[in-house]
Amino acid sequence: MGRNKKVTAEEVLQFLIDKGVIPKRTVAEYFKVCDVTIRNRVRELREDGEAIIHGKDGLLHIDKNGNMEDEEIADSLRAWYDWLLSIIKGLTIAATPTEPLMITMKRTLRESLTSEERKKLSKACAKVKALLDYEEAYSEDT
Repeated sequence: MGRNKKVTAEEVLQFLIDKGVIPKRTVAEYFKVCDVTIRNRVRELREDGEAIIHGKDGLLHIDKNGNMEDEEIADSLRAWYDWLLSIIKGLTIAATPTEPLMITMKRTLRESLTSEERKKLSKACAKVKALLDYEEAYSEDT
C-alpha cells in the first residue's frame, strides 16, 4: 500500500453516507490507507456523536434524523444483533482463563479500546442484559 495518505474523519463519514454498508477494508483501499487508519477515523466520528455500527457486512452510518425506513432500521439492528451475538459466543468459548485465547482477547481489548470505551461497552452490555431480562419477564407474563 505504500506510504499512508491522510484522510479526514469527515471524508470517511461522507463515504459511508454515500455507500451504505461497506467493509472497512474497502474503505481503507479506497482512501489508500491501512485498516487501522479507518478504525481511528471511525472512532473519532463516534466520539463526535456519529452513529456508526460495524456489522458482519461492514460499516454502516445510521442517520439519527430518522430518514431511514423502519425496515432498514430493523435490518440494521438485526445485523448488529447478529454481530454482537457472534462476539458473545466467541467470548463464552474463550472465557476459561487457562485458554491462551483469553490472554489474546484481553490484550486486543486493551489495545483496541480506550479505558473510557471499555467502560461504555460494559455499561451498554449491562443495559442490553437488563433489556433482555425485561423482555423475558414480559414474555412469561403474556
